Amino acid sequence: MSINTNNALQQAQSSLRNKASKSNQDNGELGKREFLNLFMTQLSNQDPMSPMDSGAMMSQLAQMGSMEQLENIHTELKTLNSKQSESTRMQALQFLNKDVKIDQPYVEVSHGAGKPVYFTLDKEVTDLRVTVEGKDGSPITTEQLGLLGSGRHQFLWDGKNREGTMMGDGNYNIRLLATFPDGTSKNIDPYSSGRVTNLEYRQGVPWMNIKGRSLPLSAIKAVDTASQQLFGKTNPLSMIRNLQPKGMLKHPTEG
Repeated sequence: MSINTNNALQQAQSSLRNKASKSNQDNGELGKREFLNLFMTQLSNQDPMSPMDSGAMMSQLAQMGSMEQLENIHTELKTLNSKQSESTRMQALQFLNKDVKIDQPYVEVSHGAGKPVYFTLDKEVTDLRVTVEGKDGSPITTEQLGLLGSGRHQFLWDGKNREGTMMGDGNYNIRLLATFPDGTSKNIDPYSSGRVTNLEYRQGVPWMNIKGRSLPLSAIKAVDTASQQLFGKTNPLSMIRNLQPKGMLKHPTEG
């Protein structure tokens, strides 16, 4: 009895493709196991009078190797992406209910009063010049803060221009230029401080509510340890300048 090897091969290929399609209907791809089964079926049902040449065999084996490598890379990328997402999620949770520093290259005027911005100096400066500008870059006012030591400082603008006119509510660009004892100068990045009061995810990306603003995780520069040490889990009080003592405190038992 003769067997038509071509028909047998076609039937085997069709059967395996149907099985592969059914088992991989979620992604629509031919898995490496199905590929190997198909390859072995081709070898088992090849025409003895016209066997598969070595070039075609090596080509199919190379295809199988490439498929396996791609599947491994895809699996590794999915694992890496999952770990990265989990790491970002855990990092974001660590900021909740903490005071943080956020980039703020502007000073805010609200209800006729300016709000403070902060800056940190690595070393002493002979002068620090503050320039407030409009959104179009036009100068509004300039202040010289003079000699300042290293550490954390704040700048509180009164909201007035050079002529003493009160500016309207809004945000105004601010630039800080520090001059050092050796005559060199450097731009200093201003920032503000606020508490992370809420956390939400938008398409897997964490966004945080800070001072009524919704900001991405990338906007946070660091945990504001100075504020955290001073105020703990309470809201920081407003800073008051020129606070004068009212006299010596007496113990209740003293006359």
